[in-house]
Amino acid sequence: MSQTEQPQFSASQSQRSLRSKKLLGNAFDLLKFIAVVLLMVFAIRALVFQTYEVYGQSMEPTLSDGDRLVISRVGKVYANTTNQPYIPSRGEIIVFHEPDGGELQIIKRVVGLPGERVVVRDGEMRVFNSENPGGFLPDELVDVEFSYTNGAVDLTVPNDNVFVVGDNRSPGASLDSRNDLGTVLDDYIVGNLVLRLVPVTELRWF
Repeated sequence: MSQTEQPQFSASQSQRSLRSKKLLGNAFDLLKFIAVVLLMVFAIRALVFQTYEVYGQSMEPTLSDGDRLVISRVGKVYANTTNQPYIPSRGEIIVFHEPDGGELQIIKRVVGLPGERVVVRDGEMRVFNSENPGGFLPDELVDVEFSYTNGAVDLTVPNDNVFVVGDNRSPGASLDSRNDLGTVLDDYIVGNLVLRLVPVTELRWF
């Protein structure tokens, strides 16, 4: 090989090396980007939204067995961040852990708030508070028709607790605050229902 050809070979080899380094750098940057996106997705899922599948008929006719739901944890995360109790609004559908510490997660509707008196008698549920000393019917505040509410209850909801009931009010159809479940402490609440995804023909915001 002549002396004039040697520098041309070295320059070509150097260019290939630079291109290889550039490609490796781009690939590494892409991997970092993918890793950041995945971390953000996992963080959003863990801290903000979670998906659940409904099992059983306790929330019929609003929710049915097999429905796929999206639960928002925004309120819960904010309450934890500000060191405040998380008390959902009346009428909201929430997911919570079993109060006895079990692994089961349950979905019900919030009816009674802390300090309120809840009475279930003669097929009717009534809530008493300072704004309504004569009581009111919480079922009239939601877009579900309830013909009869089974049970016999007369209790005052403790601080940082909520009184929850399934939308299926038939005898034995729902484990909730009218029977053995009792009221639910805010520590056990996961979040509130915001969207039904499946079945897609019944997609609905809550």
